[in-house]
Amino acid sequence: MLEGFVNTFDYNMTTGENYDEAIYAIITFADRAGMALQHIEFQDFAEVMNSDESLRLS
Repeated sequence: MLEGFVNTFDYNMTTGENYDEAIYAIITFADRAGMALQHIEFQDFAEVMNSDESLRLS
């Protein structure tokens, strides 16, 4: 499961082929691992991405 996530995320971010698929890989991994994403709304996520705050799964 982790390997699939890393491969999908890395490929799509590196090639720029499909950023939506990279984000979907994060969501799918969190769902399968029984984790909740810290920032569900895009605006919250965007603010964190532009700050020094760490992202984490809990």
